[in-house]
Amino acid sequence: MECSKKRKHGVRAVAFILCAVFMAGLLSPLNARQAQAASKQNWRSAYKGILADWRKVERYQDTSYLKQYFGEGYRFDRYYLYDLDKNGTPELFLNSRGMGLTVVLTYKNGLKSLGYEALDRIHKGKKELIVHGHWHGAGGSGTDEWSIYRVSGNKLSLTYYIDHMAGYYYVYDYRKNTSSDSRGAYKKIYKEHVKPASSISGFKKYKLSDQTGLAVYGKKPAKTTVRGLTAKKKGFRVKWKKRKVNTKGYEIQYAGNRKFKNAKKVTVRKKGSTAKTIRGLKGKKRYYVRVRVYNTVKVNGKTKNVYSGWSARKSVVTKK
Repeated sequence: MECSKKRKHGVRAVAFILCAVFMAGLLSPLNARQAQAASKQNWRSAYKGILADWRKVERYQDTSYLKQYFGEGYRFDRYYLYDLDKNGTPELFLNSRGMGLTVVLTYKNGLKSLGYEALDRIHKGKKELIVHGHWHGAGGSGTDEWSIYRVSGNKLSLTYYIDHMAGYYYVYDYRKNTSSDSRGAYKKIYKEHVKPASSISGFKKYKLSDQTGLAVYGKKPAKTTVRGLTAKKKGFRVKWKKRKVNTKGYEIQYAGNRKFKNAKKVTVRKKGSTAKTIRGLKGKKRYYVRVRVYNTVKVNGKTKNVYSGWSARKSVVTKK
């Protein structure tokens, strides 16, 4: 990645300086102690250490200069986890609402900061991080300016930079080291890489002091499906598909309306169960039913339930 290859017009000197600082932090090697601490088996404890003292991120990438822009009180206040490159170990995303800033760290044979700017979206299918404009405000239009990074293991590769400003279009392809002023090229990349990506606002975030994210990652159960719903006298019997992984039991929810307003819940605390009969309901009444799986994890010494998403709802009319 060559910072100087970004669009030449309108880029101030500070853009190059900040980009150089960024690359210096990105490429700085880990020392032996850091590499040892970041062995694959200990990613939870390594991430926990960073969440407890987020300034440790400066060991992997220099962010100290942020004081120039946000003062002594600059800080990260949230985090989330997502395994974008599907290598079995999640990336750690440190997020700051106040600074509009996200730092991404990966964990495989060593912690390493992947990058920081105004991270806006994640393309799950293409394993890409989508940066919106320049958080430092140097160069480009900001509004229709996008940088696209591909994540693979410890590597972050800048693949495209696209910008649209005042009727002018610009595209730089870092893979081929070519540029274009084509509106069609801009639209094509935007449509394939930016538009279908998921906003990071939709990812579950936690306070830095909340270790729930670390505890539940990889332990959330998969959804189940309702296999049968049979009417009974003033009740019904529901059957579902058994889940074997990350499962402690099931939760059944039912209501007299399809939006599950004022719904009732019944918990089945046997992971091998596949059916349950609900009685004591009104006869000749339609009920909407759905099921989800739950698992238990320990967070700060306390047991907490972790749920899958709900199955698709189904309905049944009880017998009189």
